Amino acid sequence: MPSQTEIILTFRTPIAATLAALSLSFATPVLAQETEASESAAQDTAQEALPQIAPEDVTDNQVEDFVAAFLAVSQVRADYMPKIAEVEDEEARQALVNEANNAVVAAVNDVTDMDAKTYVAIGKAAETDKALSDRITKRIEAAQSE
Repeated sequence: MPSQTEIILTFRTPIAATLAALSLSFATPVLAQETEASESAAQDTAQEALPQIAPEDVTDNQVEDFVAAFLAVSQVRADYMPKIAEVEDEEARQALVNEANNAVVAAVNDVTDMDAKTYVAIGKAAETDKALSDRITKRIEAAQSE
């Protein structure tokens, strides 16, 4: 069973500071839960099922949609993390994490032209591409200052 920190996506490029601070949250386990009942098989399946998006192919509209989804996920995370931290019973905590994961999927899917798999694929593309990472970071910063 993944720990709370294991379910947070991290980035190796300069977007790391922004995304780590704001947190991409539960996206990877959410995909796993959507695709399979078995957690380990689900994560393998989710990784295989991700769309392949080349960083240079990510459009400005996709960046906008990604950022809108990111901000929605950040809000879900802000709502749930304190609740999860307070729960001492492991079973109850896992139930709350599952509820949060479902809320994350709903938040991402509520963004026009975005779904959880595309969200994670764009995030993964940003891990390896500084230009995409910078585009996303700038848009996040702009959105937060609006």
